[in-house]
Amino acid sequence: MGRRAIDARGLAVILGLTLAVDLVIRPFSQRNGIRAQVFAPAALLDGLAVLALTAPLLRALTPAVRARMGAVWTRGARCAPFLLLFAFAAGGAAVRAEQFLRYVSDAPLPRVAVYALVLAAAFYAMRCGAETLARVCGVLAWLFGLSVVILLASNAGGMAIVNLETEVFDLAEWALTAARGFSLPAQIALFFWLALSARDDLRRPYRRTLLAVILLAMVLSVAAELVLGSQAQMQNQTVHALSRLGGISVFHRLDALHTAAWLAAIFAKACAFALAARMAAEGLLPREKRAQASGWALAALLVGVLAATAVSDRWQSRIESAACAALLLALGAGAFAAGRAYEKTKGAS
Repeated sequence: MGRRAIDARGLAVILGLTLAVDLVIRPFSQRNGIRAQVFAPAALLDGLAVLALTAPLLRALTPAVRARMGAVWTRGARCAPFLLLFAFAAGGAAVRAEQFLRYVSDAPLPRVAVYALVLAAAFYAMRCGAETLARVCGVLAWLFGLSVVILLASNAGGMAIVNLETEVFDLAEWALTAARGFSLPAQIALFFWLALSARDDLRRPYRRTLLAVILLAMVLSVAAELVLGSQAQMQNQTVHALSRLGGISVFHRLDALHTAAWLAAIFAKACAFALAARMAAEGLLPREKRAQASGWALAALLVGVLAATAVSDRWQSRIESAACAALLLALGAGAFAAGRAYEKTKGAS
């Protein structure tokens, strides 16, 4: 199965959906514990830091450079670290989906059954390919956005400005909170890995997507505190708590609708990482065995699920962040070398 390109819009949709779902399904070992007055600017600082750190790589990955790198970085030993990261991240998404389903269900499915469902969806996504995944994520992105709009509208009547906890502005507290919460999610490495086969200008879609996710994080934080007050800091799944409150006209308890949209999004997140893992496995295999890449990637995902269950959410985030940073540095070095080679070739001609 060949490596097919996703256009810039499709890449942006996949990036936005997989990042946004992490805002509504939070790690279960962490509570918010931060006032909106601090969390919102800290989220902005973290998002701008990610933009600043990835801006040089984004500029370096011009269409000409990506064309040169695509054939080199998607074949051979360089694919191995990407396979490991994407398999681990897909496993983490499967674990998060199981935890959330158990959290919201009165009679949850067995853990193994949920993992099997996620892996089955991931295997199907690997067989369907990148273009199909991009179209599905496009539909799910609309459903996710509609869910957020309904969530805010249904809780508008319960929002009160007096619930906001305000104190004297403290820039040092903002910076410290941002530094403690900073991470490079594996979705960033996923975006640049898939971008190696794209031919469009990626800068504007990438920046707009990250800024939209930052804005969503800030809005959800403020909305939760407007409704819940200080109790927002005590919630494990703050946004899900909002989904159980409020209503629109005679419709109440809309949490089942929100849960369906969010679970579909986290399944799509696992599928996106699975597809990237299949591409990496395909690059590692000899030409005559590339048709078996989906099977090898599925085996890697199973190992990723086992690894993700063995570590806490906090350590999973740290591992993904460190691996993502290392791979982005490697891609940056490759883009610099490919850019210099392209300039030499262009100058010689």
